[in-house]
Amino acid sequence: EFRRVLFRSNIVNQLNLSNYSYDISYFSPYIEIIFDDIEDYENNKDELMNSLNRSNDVESVIISYLEYDEAIINDDSSSIDYPLSKAFEDIGVLTSSYTGNGIRIGTIESGTPNSTSNLKTDKFTRLSSTTTSHSTLVTSIIGGNSGIAEDAHLYCIGLSDYSFTASINRLIDDYEVNIINMSNGRNQNGTYDNYCAYIDYIIATTGCTFVKSAGNNGTLTSSFISSPGCGMNIITVGSISANLNVSYFSSWNTINNYVLKPDMVAPGEKISNIPHISGSKSGTSFATPMVVGIVALLMEEFPSLKINPNLVKATLHNGCIKLPSQYSYFDEQCGFGLVNYENSRNSLNNSQY
Repeated sequence: EFRRVLFRSNIVNQLNLSNYSYDISYFSPYIEIIFDDIEDYENNKDELMNSLNRSNDVESVIISYLEYDEAIINDDSSSIDYPLSKAFEDIGVLTSSYTGNGIRIGTIESGTPNSTSNLKTDKFTRLSSTTTSHSTLVTSIIGGNSGIAEDAHLYCIGLSDYSFTASINRLIDDYEVNIINMSNGRNQNGTYDNYCAYIDYIIATTGCTFVKSAGNNGTLTSSFISSPGCGMNIITVGSISANLNVSYFSSWNTINNYVLKPDMVAPGEKISNIPHISGSKSGTSFATPMVVGIVALLMEEFPSLKINPNLVKATLHNGCIKLPSQYSYFDEQCGFGLVNYENSRNSLNNSQY
């Protein structure tokens, strides 16, 4: 802790950041400087860039907007509802004897749940004050009374109250989460950027598994994955409908040909029959927590996965089921296919690892 404070003080003085709002990562050589709006940035950018340019330790700078939740998509009237219980059956979690007990899951969105009807009070910690219905949906699928990993502890933080860097610092350092669910994104450009590299570094050095929604740009010509979904170490999740087709809105395209995304798909179109939530909801935001729930079940049974995100990712890839429309082992729109808990579990039980 002393070294961290000393480093923070030195870097702030070196870069002359005392007049700015900033957060320094505990885990990566990364600093996030926050401005209230575009005008605030424009008024200060020349002075800031001059200061950064004077340092030999600053390798690159990326400019980005505040993160946004992957929007809830207006349902396609031609598609059918996908009841939550049927979705759980399709990904192989209905008969699991594991509940995610002892697993810590962090969620990063614009806010925290605006309703805790589906959550267990002793298994839920709210880390910021802003609330959203989007977060309620995500956490309801992950755990609590209605989710996959009902005994996992959820730590929810909102980007309306904290920067991304501060959120990561709190979740990993203060609460030692094993998994982070991010149904939130920025820069819908399908590129491997500094932000992706930042998350990749965090995953590689902390052992925390990071699961990200692919984005809902599939209806656009570009169909690009939202950042940081192009991260190599990140598990990026697209969506399917009840008829096991890739959802029309699910993002899949990347500019960097060596980045193969999404990694897999999960139910995310017209998810219905979620307790205390009316109607059906669509978006890759709701496919992502299904994968997170599966990871929590696997981590409970195989504790070594808690600090081995690469093995987690490989295990999920190995357990995927091909979709009816999938002809190759890896498909550009659905990755390795539909995530499946039982298959992934069997691959670990039958392996020499």
